[in-house]
Amino acid sequence: MKKLLVLGASIAQIPFVKTAKKMGVNVAVVDYDSEAPAIEFADEYYNCSLLDGDGVLSIVEKYCPDGISCGASDVGVLTASKVCKRLNLPSMDVDTAIKVKDKGEMIKAFETFNVAHPRYEIINSIDSEVNMEFPVVTKP
Repeated sequence: MKKLLVLGASIAQIPFVKTAKKMGVNVAVVDYDSEAPAIEFADEYYNCSLLDGDGVLSIVEKYCPDGISCGASDVGVLTASKVCKRLNLPSMDVDTAIKVKDKGEMIKAFETFNVAHPRYEIINSIDSEVNMEFPVVTKP
């Protein structure tokens, strides 16, 4: 049986976990929240922060998955990419993972490759002035 490690067990992960299970895949989820909603739908649960690369690597060494995914969460994308690279599992490269996780890097990449995107301004301090007309959408 194939095994999939899913980083994150939020409510948004439930359809992802259920679909993998319907496909006959053994699914383990990782989340720091021991009451995360997708845990009840998984075969196994591991308590760990998605940002803890060494912790996730330790879980991977125990669980031995055929793949790692973040499903509907971008929090663990960089961790997944680094762990997959180290273990030679399929994944996006680390540079792409950074662009997925960091919205400032993402929109700069869009600009570099002429991909349509909204107006933007990257703010590095709470005291920075915003030089855009309202309304605006912010991303941390």
